[in-house]
Amino acid sequence: MSESRWPLRKIMNTSQRFDPSLLALGAALAVVCAAAWIRMNGTAWDGFANLHPDERHMMFVVTGMLERWGNADVSSLGLFELWFSAETSPLNPRQNDGFYVYGEAPVLFVALVSRIVGASDWQEILILARTMTAILDASTVLAVFMLGWSLVRSVPAALAAAILYAAAPTALQLSNFFTVDAWLTATVAWSLFALNRLAGQADIRKASLAGATVGAAVAMKATAAVMLAPAVVAIALVSARIGYRAAARVALILAICAFLAFRVFNPFAFAGPGPLGLAMSEAFLGNFQELVAITLDPHHPPNWSWLHLYSSLDFLRDFAVFGSGPLLAMATLLLSCQVMRGTLGKAAVTQLLVPATAAIAFITTTIAAEVAPLRYAAPAIPVMAVLVTVSLARMRAPVVLGAVLLAVWWGAGTVALHDGNHPRIKAAHWLWLFPRGTAIANETAWDEELPVIIRLPGESFARWPTHDDHFELIKLDILDPDAPEKATKLARALAGADYVAVSSGRQREVIPHMTETYPMTAAYYRFLSDGSLCYKSVFSQRRGYPLPGFPFDDTWAQEPWRVYDHPDVEIFRREPCFDEVKARALLLSALDE
Repeated sequence: MSESRWPLRKIMNTSQRFDPSLLALGAALAVVCAAAWIRMNGTAWDGFANLHPDERHMMFVVTGMLERWGNADVSSLGLFELWFSAETSPLNPRQNDGFYVYGEAPVLFVALVSRIVGASDWQEILILARTMTAILDASTVLAVFMLGWSLVRSVPAALAAAILYAAAPTALQLSNFFTVDAWLTATVAWSLFALNRLAGQADIRKASLAGATVGAAVAMKATAAVMLAPAVVAIALVSARIGYRAAARVALILAICAFLAFRVFNPFAFAGPGPLGLAMSEAFLGNFQELVAITLDPHHPPNWSWLHLYSSLDFLRDFAVFGSGPLLAMATLLLSCQVMRGTLGKAAVTQLLVPATAAIAFITTTIAAEVAPLRYAAPAIPVMAVLVTVSLARMRAPVVLGAVLLAVWWGAGTVALHDGNHPRIKAAHWLWLFPRGTAIANETAWDEELPVIIRLPGESFARWPTHDDHFELIKLDILDPDAPEKATKLARALAGADYVAVSSGRQREVIPHMTETYPMTAAYYRFLSDGSLCYKSVFSQRRGYPLPGFPFDDTWAQEPWRVYDHPDVEIFRREPCFDEVKARALLLSALDE
């Protein structure tokens, strides 16, 4: 679309005022409500079996906080000690040598709301936590609309941007997990709204709000520290408007409010006691040092997929397809081309600097990290949606409508994934059809074992894998070092098992690429699949990405995208031809190669 046809001065909202019509606000509210409804309908994606390990960790932290809080004499502590003393407060997630490296704000808010509404058991708290996450992510949709409107005077463009975020696959996925990522994304989006308004017209109130929201974002997750970059850009734009001396005062107010917000919402990063105890907590620092060591450890199984299977280009591919979604990724690419060609004009590019800096910061730091899950770059998704409002405002209505409909269709694949038909749940129901004494071998305690927790039809209680000693559970310890002793142990375990459960591809997909370390185990997976071990595949659940009318194979995508809500599950049955001696010899032959 030519510049002469759609002059940028008619598109860019140079006043930074947020004053859309009531009709526009009503339309935005309808989009936000629809996004919230879709997200809350997906909170039962795993039947509340808590099949996300990071979410389980968060739940253990919250329930531990509530238990300590219930047992403590809170009246003797006082409000300041309860909230600001890392050593004595029952709300400190690192009490009793606990390990916690995420932001404290999400667990504190969930614990407080649980206490207020009287949620006490695990499932009540889990439902509440997922619901709060879904609602908070829906608020991000509103932030995208508001920031989009602040950039362009086009209600259709701002609404389209909000829908593009609402339909983004990773946004939909994370909105159903009680992890910190959706909380971080929401606070980043709102802090960018505040920063962009500050850059347009600086005053004490805007500086205070920008600082408070940035500090709150860091309290959700430490990686939000990259918000320093867009904050610096905003201050630079303020300096260009009102001079560096006045901008320095604005920067000081912003920094003070950011620190105060972090101090309040992430209180146990500091030792205390009281709000003025500003020495960093030893447990806080120690947990992060331990996290760095774990992340850099090449022998840590969760790191293997990144070391052996994944590159920066793989991340960019996955982010475009399953992070933002192809339509939003293409719109962002189109905007980038317009910027490089100089068709937007200086004023437009200037207004995009603050959000663009944030998007670039989150994406580049994720690529540079040792591990690169899509969720690490999730805060960039609403920012991308905001940025493309400039391109959307210059497109014809049928083009925008078509893009939005295609984005909704693509996002519907994630909605379908969270319909409750989880592969591990389906496998568990299948396994419970077998009689008492059935022996099931699982690969390792590191990954999820089968059967998982389920409720059978007509029963009000949950059945655990060890319920009433119905199953004999055998561990193959597949990650033990390859050695003749492992061949003996593995063959004996296979001889005692009726079924072998492969709960995901976490081992099966990676170990065949580690033949120097695991030559025998790599061969074991080959022998298991081709029938050489006399085990036969009798159950398989591979959902892929269930696009409406077009099932899409996503087995090539990164492990964290798939393993929590749609892992590939396969179960093998021991056949009469199985022979322990032959199995051991077969495994040893692979070890000797």
